[in-house]
Amino acid sequence: MAYCYDGKTYETIKEMAEEYGIDRERIYSFRHRGWSLEEAMRMCIDDVRGRGRLFEYNGKLYRSPKALAEEYGLPWNSLSHYMQRCKTVEEAVKSCKEAQEKKITLWGKQYQSRYEVAEAFGIRETSITFRSYTRKATLEEIVLELLQKEPIYFEGNTYNTLTELCAKYQVQPCNVFERLKYGKTLEEAVYLPIRNNGKRYEVEYEGKVYQNAAFLCREYHISKSLVKGQ
Repeated sequence: MAYCYDGKTYETIKEMAEEYGIDRERIYSFRHRGWSLEEAMRMCIDDVRGRGRLFEYNGKLYRSPKALAEEYGLPWNSLSHYMQRCKTVEEAVKSCKEAQEKKITLWGKQYQSRYEVAEAFGIRETSITFRSYTRKATLEEIVLELLQKEPIYFEGNTYNTLTELCAKYQVQPCNVFERLKYGKTLEEAVYLPIRNNGKRYEVEYEGKVYQNAAFLCREYHISKSLVKGQ
């Protein structure tokens, strides 16, 4: 039996596989699952792995929005969102790219995307996007709400609320909120030195004074619990 692919005829699938440098067993596998020879060859040539729905963009196949997003430097959560709303993959990618090109201003500071905003404040990009489309609220209002009501990821740990995070780092939530409104990132807002006349949180170690134990631990990359245990 002869096999035709891309305008050329082959006596066997083995011969065709060797010419393209691909595994003939994968071709057999796709054929057994009901794929046409053209589809099976393309899957092998593009080396598409995994299971699930296929996405095609610019002549290449992808197994997930995440794989496509990573290749084009797009936030995959955003691309997934646009794929659900758009009729074609091309339209989704275009919309996602356009959204990334529009800089977002939050408290006087510019961000390239909602994803970058989410990274800066330790919140989920999907939550920002959902509220942006379902509520008549400013980005500032959305971020403040999420900081108070949803988990926050900060320095490798997850906190239920900003209040819980502030308690861990011994800072007042009102001070952090005020700093955020002045354009500080969450990290800057938490670690920015504050005036403390009472000095009740200060810690001295090897001749250096730290605002509190959390600052000391951060510099030496150790757990705060170890300091408390001394």
